[in-house]
Amino acid sequence: MSLPEVSVAARDLGPVVVQAGEAGRSSVTRLNEVLTAQVSARARYLTIDAANRRSIDQATAQALMLAGLIVLVHGGRRYW
Repeated sequence: MSLPEVSVAARDLGPVVVQAGEAGRSSVTRLNEVLTAQVSARARYLTIDAANRRSIDQATAQALMLAGLIVLVHGGRRYW
């Protein structure tokens, strides 16, 4: 089992939240902190890189969807 990791990298179009490892209760708190900071800064473009995420639980999915909706409400764009 790999440890969950959440980090933020600055890119030209805005921040990229990078996730790796297994999603679970231990990583949801950190993910929520990172996403809250990014949407509070009113990022218009927020990229979520979950390519190295081994699994995802319901709480993590909800946190990601909520962050996406907040960015949209603030005038950002969604790319699926």
